[in-house]
Amino acid sequence: PHIAYKFVSIDEECNKDEKETPSSRLRGSPSTDLKRNDDGPDAFRLLSQFYDELMMTAFPLEEERDDLDDWFVCFRDQMEERTQKSESGESAGFPGPAMDVVIMVLDRLEGEDNEGNDENDSKPTIIGGAAIEYYKQARVGLLSYIVLSDKYRGCGLSKLLHEEAMRKLDILSCNYCKNGNDEGTTPPLLAVFAETNTPA
Repeated sequence: PHIAYKFVSIDEECNKDEKETPSSRLRGSPSTDLKRNDDGPDAFRLLSQFYDELMMTAFPLEEERDDLDDWFVCFRDQMEERTQKSESGESAGFPGPAMDVVIMVLDRLEGEDNEGNDENDSKPTIIGGAAIEYYKQARVGLLSYIVLSDKYRGCGLSKLLHEEAMRKLDILSCNYCKNGNDEGTTPPLLAVFAETNTPA
């Protein structure tokens, strides 16, 4: 069956929020419970939903998955890096790795009702997502997670999600490569690695 979908890049959405929201709210506070999502970019709500609905299910063992707070911190650091470069032209000393989470969301037609009538109807329907990382010193990328909802498996969507994740990794490498705007001949992304989680 045809499934209408769209992709949401958390890094790109944070960049949009960064331009529209006071920096004090975006940076938050070390004492803030980041999972509450009331002191950060709006994109964190979607990221939390993806983590709770798909990451926790696909990777039930705590040692198999990154901590959500670590993702929040990474995105905040990337926002600080962009702000610093925009205001002074200099790096804020962001060590990396840079990351993005690409989320595939069901694209409902305008005016189309969500299924059901409970309080979760206002939430988007998440089909799947992929987490990617870029290591600027080595100039390599990592596909650390790619997850698809059981409901949407067997529709060929994982291939599309993978392709989009690789496209976003290219963008990430250009934005955060070691020398930024250098004119050298070394491409910012030399290789891409992937982690696997194969049941015994």
